[in-house]
Amino acid sequence: MTGRPEPTRVFALRHGETAWNRALRIQGQLDVPLNDTGRWQARRLAEALADEGIDAVYSSDLERALATARALAGRLGVPLATERGLRERAFGRFEGATFAEIDRRW
Repeated sequence: MTGRPEPTRVFALRHGETAWNRALRIQGQLDVPLNDTGRWQARRLAEALADEGIDAVYSSDLERALATARALAGRLGVPLATERGLRERAFGRFEGATFAEIDRRW
């Protein structure tokens, strides 16, 4: 016994694609769901991390992140906890707009 604890590894992952990602729309804290590509990405992510020894999954409570996290936790058979504090930052009146729209309006 070395007396040293096993190091904790943390994986920081982004949610799968949404229609607004494709359209370059700012999502912020609006609850935009994954599109078909995003659901496929979530499944692939779960497969890619299957052998990493992950013990738990933490996610924001927004559906795009939660759907990605559910795919991962379900594949790994580990607990999933939601945390509002993990949400994407709020962008106020810019949420829902594209960068081009923001350039024109403001």
